[in-house]
This record gives sequence, structure tokens and C-alpha cells, in this order.
Amino acid sequence: MTADAELPDLMWRVTLLGLGLGPAQSVFNLASQNAVPRDQLGVATSAGQFFRQVGSTVGVAVFGAVLTHNLAAPMKSAPAADPTAQVRSLSLAEIEKMAVGAHQGAAGEGAVAVVQPEVRAAVTSAILGVVFTGFLVCLLGLASTLLVPDLPLQASRKPEPLDVRALGEAPGEPPQPDRGAG
Repeated sequence: MTADAELPDLMWRVTLLGLGLGPAQSVFNLASQNAVPRDQLGVATSAGQFFRQVGSTVGVAVFGAVLTHNLAAPMKSAPAADPTAQVRSLSLAEIEKMAVGAHQGAAGEGAVAVVQPEVRAAVTSAILGVVFTGFLVCLLGLASTLLVPDLPLQASRKPEPLDVRALGEAPGEPPQPDRGAG
């Protein structure tokens, strides 16, 4: 994508990404539940959800760091290209204000923020760096998925019989009261 990409172009790309990633969540959950005994279903499901949440948290931090690094790099290299150029460091908050101002101006609710072409190019380049990093993470996920053993899907699980002798009681007898040491 380029800096002057239109919203519909972005929307169909994000929709395609969502259609690819969305169903994968259910498939991984089902695969983990299928791989464990019945009495461990809750553990497998909660562990999958926990690691998904941790991965999301770490992923946001890593992708934010990549975005910030990629956003700062063109600004630092500008003086080398033109020694007379004034270099202004942009924070994410300033870029957000520019984006919100441009959006509000389009809706007729305020002044249109003028975004310089150099800033648009820097932001586009930074976002493409994040997308490329995400692509590498997806490749790593695909490689690790190929290492998952192929287990046949179980049609249904019957409850396993409970061994009451293991609980200290014989079948058909009422539980014995605890007599204690007193």
C-alpha cells in the first residue's frame, strides 16, 4: 500500500486478514482440547486462552516498538540528506492529532490538518515495517503449527468410569463418617 491509499482499499485488506485469522482461533482451541484427556479439558482451554492473552500483550508491545523505531528512523536520517532541513521529531500523540484533525475536517467538524507528504511517507513506511514484522511472526507460527502432531478428531467422549475404590469406599455402601482421633 502507498501513502495515498483510499479507505476502501484498506478495508478489503483488513477484512481478508480477519477472515484468515479469525477461524484459526477456534481450530487451535479445538486441537488443544482434542489432545488432552477429558479431565484436563478445562486446563487445556484456560491455558490456551492465557497464552493467547499473553501473546497479544507482548505482541502489542513489540509491534509498538517496531512502529516507533521505524517512525524515528526517517526523521533521524533527514539531516544527512539535506543539512539545511529542519528536523522535527514527531511523537505518536502528534501524529494521532494530525490524523484526528484530518478526519474531523473531512466530516466538516473542524479545521483540516495539513499532513506533509514527508510525514505521510514516514508513517506509511513505519506501518509497512510493522506489517512485515507481523508477516515474519505468522511464518514462525506456521512453522510451529506444522510441528503439531496429527491426531484424529474424537467423535464424542464418554465419561470415564469413576473408580470408587480409589476414593476409599466400596460400591453400594454409604460413606463412612470420619471418626477422628478423639
